[in-house]
Amino acid sequence: MISYHVSLLSLSQQTLKITVSVPAVGDVISASLPAWIPGSYKIRDFARNIGEFSVLNTKGEAVNWSKKDKQSWEIHSNNEACEISYTVIANDFSVRGAFINDDYAFMNGTSVFIDIENTPDVKRNVFINTCSAPSSWQAYTAMPSSPSPDSANSFICNSYYELIDHPIYWGVATVKQFEVKGVTFDFLLSGTQPIDINRITEDLAPICEHHLSLFGAPSPIDYYLFISLLADTGYGGLEHRDSTVLMYPRFDLPLINEPGPASDAYIDYLSLCSHEFFHTWHVKRLRPEVMLAPDLSKEVYTEQLWIYEGITSFYDDLTVARTGKMSPEHYLTILGRHLTRLYHTPGRAKQTPMESSFDAWTRFYQQDANSNNHIVSYYVKGGIIAMGLDILLRSKSNNRVSLDHVMQYLWNTFGKNEVGTPDNAIHTACNALGVNVDEYLSDVANGVTDVDLTSLLNEIGLNLEFRGRTHSSDKGGTPCDNPISNDFGATLSQTPQGLKVTQLQQGSAAEKANLLIGDKIIAANDWLVTEPLFMRLIQSQQDHSSIALTVARQGRLISLELPVQNAQQKVAVVSIKEKPKYLQWLGLEA
Repeated sequence: MISYHVSLLSLSQQTLKITVSVPAVGDVISASLPAWIPGSYKIRDFARNIGEFSVLNTKGEAVNWSKKDKQSWEIHSNNEACEISYTVIANDFSVRGAFINDDYAFMNGTSVFIDIENTPDVKRNVFINTCSAPSSWQAYTAMPSSPSPDSANSFICNSYYELIDHPIYWGVATVKQFEVKGVTFDFLLSGTQPIDINRITEDLAPICEHHLSLFGAPSPIDYYLFISLLADTGYGGLEHRDSTVLMYPRFDLPLINEPGPASDAYIDYLSLCSHEFFHTWHVKRLRPEVMLAPDLSKEVYTEQLWIYEGITSFYDDLTVARTGKMSPEHYLTILGRHLTRLYHTPGRAKQTPMESSFDAWTRFYQQDANSNNHIVSYYVKGGIIAMGLDILLRSKSNNRVSLDHVMQYLWNTFGKNEVGTPDNAIHTACNALGVNVDEYLSDVANGVTDVDLTSLLNEIGLNLEFRGRTHSSDKGGTPCDNPISNDFGATLSQTPQGLKVTQLQQGSAAEKANLLIGDKIIAANDWLVTEPLFMRLIQSQQDHSSIALTVARQGRLISLELPVQNAQQKVAVVSIKEKPKYLQWLGLEA
């Protein structure tokens, strides 16, 4: 057995000490730390946070070792057992890394546990040294407890891959347990928060039940842990095999004894929980072939992320609506916002969702201010593809086949036995169910064609319309009587020196004026401007006129002419035309 002892070394320095007891496994031991964490497709070089590193044999004598590369070590153990010690700087406040504050220490295994290579069948044991932390701290993880006298702080896994798929929360927490369809859930909120945990778990239970019922018995889990890291700001989620880690603004959640309906922000949180729990099946067990045992030292490429994140993005909101935790009308507002975001992405005409999946490591996960013009999100476009596919399947099969059936086929064929999916998995599933949608998938997933939701939504009693924006940050989804008449086409931020251009859309008036990202607009028609005044001046111009801009660019003043351009009709609004038909599609009684 390879054992990891975890101690809190310094709270103020945010450091952990890890001691690894390694049995005799050869003359030379190769140790390494992953460069990325499954579910987040970016090289993060976790080893950069490894500090002091040393190795001793069982006699307490120093053992020679050397660094092989940025994340690997070579230890000359002479076929003897040894003890590796190192420190970890834990100041990455995210769902992906390791972090320490006065309330807790949070750890992803990819950040703190080195792998002893060529030991696939050696069990891993983790021991949390509670004496090194405040007495109020307690360890929480979905990792199985080890059969030891201190089983509350000692855990065991069958492999390294299993070890790093169980994040550990060690600290003060508010926890509520509930049970759904024979599965025990622990729902954890970091620290002590005035949040209504009873309401959240009551709302979350039917969402969990939906996913468990969709994929059917037997469930691949009998225990599941929701970990929510609450913050002032921040958003994120990362799936794991038997747990998930979420980050969310604490006061966007319902407070204890707070009356009133669910806020939009709280509904978004339920959708986030729904999204990550759906990954229990659709990513953690049902996954591409290349992700069955990925090489964590370098990028692993797949064209299927639009399938795994896109379909999950469709089901996350849909499930909240199906379970009555958001109204049918609010679901359409959210759908309109997704469509608005997509249609304000010029890159959707240049990059296919399959290409977006393949290039996730660089183009999606390392975006800049101009990325919107060149790439498409496999989350957003994938979710719209999934919705269109569901409606198309129902239409072609006379409501005999839906996307639910496709998910069940994929789970039973590939997921249950964890057989990796090929790139054509969706084609295969639909054809196996007797519905050919190859042309649709070729156009929208392997091509840059927009999903024809105008006609598809009509099939389920809905109407799709587009309008102009009411202001520069209009997210869409709701009707409006007074959209703006002229469009600027750039995102601005107020600075003491002027309005800084932070994003610029291709084909816009801002592009035609030859503005650059980073420019600061100081004056328009010789008037010093704030963003509200600038937008008013743009709206007041007549067709075929222009606005004289004074712009600061890299320390010099230049003059530009901003043409007046009619606002584009790209803000989506989805409304109900035939409510019984819509409710039937949604899975609710009319």
